[in-house]
Amino acid sequence: MKINLVSQHHNTLGYLGSVTDVIAGKINPSLKNKIFHAEDYAYGFEIGTPKDWESLGDTILVNNHLYTQSTDQQSSDFGKVISGEEFKSSGLFLIPHRAEPNAEFSYSSDSRTDLNSDLFLDFSQFQQELYQKIQEPFAFIAQVLFKNLHANAISKPPIHAQNIFENTADYFKISPWDLKNQHAFIMGVVTNFEDQKLKNINQALSAALYHNPFEHHQEHKQETQSQSKNIIPLSSHTHGLCLKQCVSHPQDIVPSLAERVVHIFSENSSIQKIQGQVFIISQMQDLNS
Repeated sequence: MKINLVSQHHNTLGYLGSVTDVIAGKINPSLKNKIFHAEDYAYGFEIGTPKDWESLGDTILVNNHLYTQSTDQQSSDFGKVISGEEFKSSGLFLIPHRAEPNAEFSYSSDSRTDLNSDLFLDFSQFQQELYQKIQEPFAFIAQVLFKNLHANAISKPPIHAQNIFENTADYFKISPWDLKNQHAFIMGVVTNFEDQKLKNINQALSAALYHNPFEHHQEHKQETQSQSKNIIPLSSHTHGLCLKQCVSHPQDIVPSLAERVVHIFSENSSIQKIQGQVFIISQMQDLNS
């Protein structure tokens, strides 16, 4: 994978609410009656809805629209992508317009010449290569063609004080997807919680990062590898907006191209082609204050 450093800009990224509240199925009272505007932010992901709280679901924000996998089981929208220019959220990680990319990266299996090895880039390897180059917590956005995309999405709104991971049968009624040759726009956050030098910024990143029990096998595999190889024990969280066709730029993404919003599993996801940007996280700011 090609990675080019382009800037040393110190980025302050932002958040609304907290993933801790999301997992607990709670909405902070300060967010309950607030409406936010997608045009005020460059990119975002986590949980949100352009409609009412009963549709709150996995979310990604790009090109002045918030996209959500609707969880409203009483609506014909259930399990479909809904989108809008205004939204509500109980927990959202955001890249402001003022942020500047610190690095650009790209990969294409078409350019590989070592035919004896796997032509496709494993998703966890993709994150490893970025982190080993950057060596700091970062957010990333990218246009991707997945050879295989292993992903899921919640099917119930986390608003009734029921913990998501203690009630998985209720929250994950739809089986995970394994999507072949899937175009997508993705956004994620990556850090190393074991690096004591990053203690302060990692504490702030707890608004967006969490331990996902569905990723336990991948985390254990990573820990085992790190003991014998130069593998960094990373924590990451990535969402994707599956698209009907390839786009060359995030500003080409419009609601008519959206197929679904997903949480991406590193395990069993592989990349055929990717192009994107890295935003090093120097500080985090509560954008609801």
